[in-house]
Amino acid sequence: MKVPEIGTIHVPINRRTFLETALTGLAATTLFPTALFAETERISFDNYRVVPVGRNQKPLIFFWLDGGLSHIDTFCPMPDAPQEIRGPYSTIATPVPSLRISDKLPNTANVMDKVLLMRNIYHTQQDHRAAINKHFTGNDGTINGPPTTKPFTIKLNDHLSQNNLGYVILTPDGVASEGVGSRDALVVSRNYYGRDHQNRPYDMPQDRDFDRNRFRARQGLLRNIENRNLDGEAASRWGMLRERVNSIIDGNIDRAFDLSSVPEREKERYGKTDIGHAALTAKRMIEVGAPFILIFYREWDHHQNIKSSLDDKLPILDKALASLIEDLHDRAVIALGSEFGRAPSINSRSGREHWPQANVMLISGPGIPNGVTGELTRDGYITGRDGPFKAELMGPTILRACGYELVEERAVGLLSENKMPYYPIFS
Repeated sequence: MKVPEIGTIHVPINRRTFLETALTGLAATTLFPTALFAETERISFDNYRVVPVGRNQKPLIFFWLDGGLSHIDTFCPMPDAPQEIRGPYSTIATPVPSLRISDKLPNTANVMDKVLLMRNIYHTQQDHRAAINKHFTGNDGTINGPPTTKPFTIKLNDHLSQNNLGYVILTPDGVASEGVGSRDALVVSRNYYGRDHQNRPYDMPQDRDFDRNRFRARQGLLRNIENRNLDGEAASRWGMLRERVNSIIDGNIDRAFDLSSVPEREKERYGKTDIGHAALTAKRMIEVGAPFILIFYREWDHHQNIKSSLDDKLPILDKALASLIEDLHDRAVIALGSEFGRAPSINSRSGREHWPQANVMLISGPGIPNGVTGELTRDGYITGRDGPFKAELMGPTILRACGYELVEERAVGLLSENKMPYYPIFS
């Protein structure tokens, strides 16, 4: 889906019936008690609302690698397997004992002691859209249509945007899946070098020639025009979006996009690439108060020629991800995910097919322990004492890391005691 540079408005459609799920009776013998999540149990975020836990909420930067990251060629290598399984890369040591990752990720290897690597995520969806819906909404949705439940990203946005900027997607080429909530987010696009290599991702006035009083007056005129042509919920939602755009242009967030004052060494560390500049911009946005940024990085669907593509993409990801973790792990939550892993065998086209049976998520931030969950057998299935991590619970787990929970809303403003489960990984 091609999206505008700043975003569009979408009025959510039908809510579905919620199947109640409560987190009770945590087993003490394993980190992830699999008995809580029976295979027949349906998890959905319908009728759930984001609620803060305490007062110490943390900002979030979420890398989404769209297409399906090859976990075997990155964070779950199999160095002792035959060549047709292990793939083209060697491994490199990390500060975590006995943990090795791909040698194409040397900078990330150095910060793995600040990361929880979850290697036991699974689901059963082979289709991209259904797999994304599974991760972001808790249910499969429709394979050929948008999600029928609000993604957790938009539920968080609904909470944040009452008093804040809300949810921002940084995507260099203007493309972001509806499944991640792009139709309700502020979507900031274009090349992160800027059109004329002036380090601006889209056309905003430079601070030196920006008359803010004139800008506010024109915004007042625009509001009057809109109010004459919109009514009801459409007017309300459009007004909310406009104010969030203004909060970028008419405040400190605007300055986060101007990388002209950033030292060259810092730009080199993050990488002078679209994704490197997106990551550096996200860091600067967090530092001036933005609460939630998703970096949408496309084209990880490697059914063929996987080595040539990963040779280009992994060094770009490595610099950006490692720099963010190094700089923000004690102040913000940094997460990385993808809709599924890749098959434990190289196909006839030198690629890997979809593999929802095993996938990875990285998460780093205050109160999150470092380490590894899950192990893989040589034929690609999850084993080990931690058991499988249902992909539906990725959203609630990330929310809990940021200081929020999903709580059932039985009527408008009336919350129940039912909370969506998450994995108990936080100190």
